Amino acid sequence: MAYNLVAIANAASLIGRLTTGLLADKYGPLNIMTPFTFSAAIFTYVWPLTRTMSSILPLTVLYGICSGAFVALVGSPVVSMGSADSVGERTGLLFSMTAIGALSGPPISGAIRGLSNSTDAGRAWRPVGIYAGTMVLVAVGLMCLTRRMVIGRWGKGVI
Repeated sequence: MAYNLVAIANAASLIGRLTTGLLADKYGPLNIMTPFTFSAAIFTYVWPLTRTMSSILPLTVLYGICSGAFVALVGSPVVSMGSADSVGERTGLLFSMTAIGALSGPPISGAIRGLSNSTDAGRAWRPVGIYAGTMVLVAVGLMCLTRRMVIGRWGKGVI
Protein backbone atom coordinates (compact mmCIF):
# COMPACT_ATOMS: atom_id res chain seq x y z
CA MET A 1 0.00 0.00 0.00
CA ALA A 2 2.93 2.36 0.60
CA TYR A 3 3.60 2.63 -3.13
CA ASN A 4 0.04 3.80 -3.66
CA LEU A 5 0.36 6.72 -1.23
CA VAL A 6 2.11 8.90 -3.81
CA ALA A 7 -0.65 8.20 -6.34
CA ILE A 8 -3.29 8.94 -3.70
CA ALA A 9 -1.60 12.25 -2.81
CA ASN A 10 -1.37 13.18 -6.49
CA ALA A 11 -5.03 12.34 -7.07
CA ALA A 12 -6.04 14.41 -4.03
CA SER A 13 -3.92 17.29 -5.29
CA LEU A 14 -6.35 17.59 -8.20
CA ILE A 15 -9.00 18.70 -5.71
CA GLY A 16 -6.63 21.30 -4.28
CA ARG A 17 -5.56 22.51 -7.70
CA LEU A 18 -9.09 23.03 -8.97
CA THR A 19 -10.83 24.41 -5.89
CA THR A 20 -8.06 26.78 -4.87
CA GLY A 21 -7.82 28.13 -8.40
CA LEU A 22 -11.47 29.11 -8.21
CA LEU A 23 -11.04 30.59 -4.73
CA ALA A 24 -7.94 32.52 -5.84
CA ASP A 25 -9.94 34.27 -8.53
CA LYS A 26 -12.09 35.81 -5.82
CA TYR A 27 -9.73 36.22 -2.85
CA GLY A 28 -6.29 36.41 -4.45
CA PRO A 29 -3.76 33.61 -4.99
CA LEU A 30 -1.44 34.51 -2.12
CA ASN A 31 -4.37 34.81 0.29
CA ILE A 32 -5.44 31.26 -0.62
CA MET A 33 -1.99 29.71 -1.01
CA THR A 34 -0.75 30.82 2.42
CA PRO A 35 -3.25 28.97 4.65
CA PHE A 36 -3.12 25.85 2.47
CA THR A 37 0.68 25.84 2.63
CA PHE A 38 0.49 26.34 6.40
CA SER A 39 -1.78 23.29 6.57
CA ALA A 40 0.72 21.31 4.47
CA ALA A 41 3.41 22.23 7.02
CA ILE A 42 1.28 20.88 9.86
CA PHE A 43 0.65 17.66 7.94
CA THR A 44 4.39 17.38 7.30
CA TYR A 45 5.01 17.58 11.05
CA VAL A 46 2.35 14.94 11.73
CA TRP A 47 3.43 12.53 8.97
CA PRO A 48 6.25 10.75 10.90
CA LEU A 49 3.93 10.20 13.85
CA THR A 50 1.41 8.13 11.90
CA ARG A 51 1.66 4.39 12.47
CA THR A 52 -1.40 2.80 10.91
CA MET A 53 -2.90 2.84 7.45
CA SER A 54 -6.12 4.27 8.89
CA SER A 55 -4.16 7.33 10.03
CA ILE A 56 -1.84 7.76 7.06
CA LEU A 57 -4.53 7.57 4.36
CA PRO A 58 -6.49 10.65 5.53
CA LEU A 59 -3.22 12.47 6.13
CA THR A 60 -2.13 11.63 2.58
CA VAL A 61 -5.39 12.91 1.11
CA LEU A 62 -5.33 16.14 3.14
CA TYR A 63 -1.66 16.74 2.36
CA GLY A 64 -2.36 16.13 -1.33
CA ILE A 65 -5.15 18.71 -1.33
CA CYS A 66 -2.95 21.30 0.39
CA SER A 67 0.08 20.65 -1.79
CA GLY A 68 -2.14 20.88 -4.86
CA ALA A 69 -3.00 24.43 -3.83
CA PHE A 70 0.67 25.37 -3.76
CA VAL A 71 1.41 23.71 -7.09
CA ALA A 72 -1.53 25.40 -8.80
CA LEU A 73 -0.97 28.88 -7.41
CA VAL A 74 2.79 29.24 -6.96
CA GLY A 75 3.33 31.39 -10.04
CA SER A 76 0.17 33.48 -9.83
CA PRO A 77 1.00 36.06 -7.13
CA VAL A 78 4.07 37.42 -8.94
CA VAL A 79 1.92 38.56 -11.85
CA SER A 80 0.14 41.14 -9.69
CA MET A 81 3.27 42.33 -7.87
CA GLY A 82 4.43 44.84 -10.43
CA SER A 83 4.15 46.03 -13.98
CA ALA A 84 3.44 43.73 -16.90
CA ASP A 85 6.86 44.57 -18.34
CA SER A 86 8.70 42.61 -15.65
CA VAL A 87 6.44 39.57 -15.17
CA GLY A 88 9.02 37.32 -16.87
CA GLU A 89 11.81 38.59 -14.62
CA ARG A 90 9.77 38.07 -11.46
CA THR A 91 8.62 34.62 -12.55
CA GLY A 92 12.17 33.60 -13.45
CA LEU A 93 13.46 34.81 -10.09
CA LEU A 94 10.67 32.97 -8.27
CA PHE A 95 11.41 29.65 -9.93
CA SER A 96 15.19 30.12 -9.61
CA MET A 97 14.79 30.53 -5.85
CA THR A 98 12.36 27.62 -5.72
CA ALA A 99 14.89 25.45 -7.55
CA ILE A 100 17.46 26.02 -4.82
CA GLY A 101 15.13 24.50 -2.23
CA ALA A 102 13.98 21.74 -4.55
CA LEU A 103 17.58 20.71 -5.29
CA SER A 104 19.00 21.06 -1.79
CA GLY A 105 16.05 19.84 0.32
CA PRO A 106 16.13 16.11 -0.52
CA PRO A 107 19.89 15.65 0.09
CA ILE A 108 19.59 17.53 3.39
CA SER A 109 16.63 15.35 4.38
CA GLY A 110 18.63 12.26 3.44
CA ALA A 111 21.56 13.41 5.54
CA ILE A 112 19.26 14.07 8.50
CA ARG A 113 17.70 10.62 8.08
CA GLY A 114 21.17 9.07 7.84
CA LEU A 115 22.23 10.66 11.13
CA SER A 116 19.30 9.12 12.97
CA ASN A 117 20.48 6.24 15.11
CA SER A 118 17.00 4.90 15.77
CA THR A 119 16.18 1.37 14.72
CA ASP A 120 12.46 2.21 14.87
CA ALA A 121 11.44 3.45 11.42
CA GLY A 122 8.88 5.87 12.84
CA ARG A 123 11.40 7.53 15.12
CA ALA A 124 14.06 7.62 12.42
CA TRP A 125 11.86 9.77 10.17
CA ARG A 126 10.79 12.27 12.85
CA PRO A 127 13.80 14.59 12.39
CA VAL A 128 13.11 14.65 8.64
CA GLY A 129 9.49 15.61 9.26
CA ILE A 130 10.56 18.34 11.66
CA TYR A 131 13.09 19.72 9.16
CA ALA A 132 10.66 19.60 6.22
CA GLY A 133 7.76 21.05 8.22
CA THR A 134 9.97 23.86 9.50
CA MET A 135 11.14 24.72 6.00
CA VAL A 136 7.53 24.89 4.82
CA LEU A 137 6.69 27.15 7.79
CA VAL A 138 9.61 29.40 6.83
CA ALA A 139 8.06 29.62 3.36
CA VAL A 140 4.70 30.54 4.89
CA GLY A 141 6.42 33.26 6.91
CA LEU A 142 8.00 34.61 3.73
CA MET A 143 4.59 34.55 2.02
CA CYS A 144 3.15 36.62 4.87
CA LEU A 145 6.07 39.04 4.72
CA THR A 146 5.70 39.38 0.95
CA ARG A 147 1.99 40.05 1.30
CA ARG A 148 2.72 42.75 3.91
CA MET A 149 5.36 44.38 1.71
CA VAL A 150 3.15 44.43 -1.40
CA ILE A 151 -0.03 45.65 0.29
CA GLY A 152 1.84 48.03 2.59
CA ARG A 153 0.00 47.02 5.77
CA TRP A 154 -1.31 44.02 7.68
CA GLY A 155 -4.96 43.23 7.18
CA LYS A 156 -7.33 43.05 4.28
CA GLY A 157 -6.20 43.10 0.70
CA VAL A 158 -6.39 40.87 -2.33
CA ILE A 159 -3.09 39.56 -3.63
